[in-house]
Amino acid sequence: MAEYKAIRDVEYMTLDQFQWEIDRFPPEYLTPDICYVVMQRYGDQLEHVPEEWKTEEMCIAAVKQDANAIEFVPEHLMEKVKAAAGVED
Repeated sequence: MAEYKAIRDVEYMTLDQFQWEIDRFPPEYLTPDICYVVMQRYGDQLEHVPEEWKTEEMCIAAVKQDANAIEFVPEHLMEKVKAAAGVED
């Protein structure tokens, strides 16, 4: 399981500035930790998370927040995410 670090207040302020939309966030400042925080509030943003950053934990958070995020879960994580998030076929 990935370990995500708490993000700093300045990063929260930046997220607010960009309305929590990952695709609007400056890419040079985007981190997996920031993406994870966003998934806890706006699961639909999983679409914009780089594939290599999508972990089981992040995908579960996204799908629990917004069941429609399931379509952006990588295939190799799909069954575990569905089970953990309570999504049925």
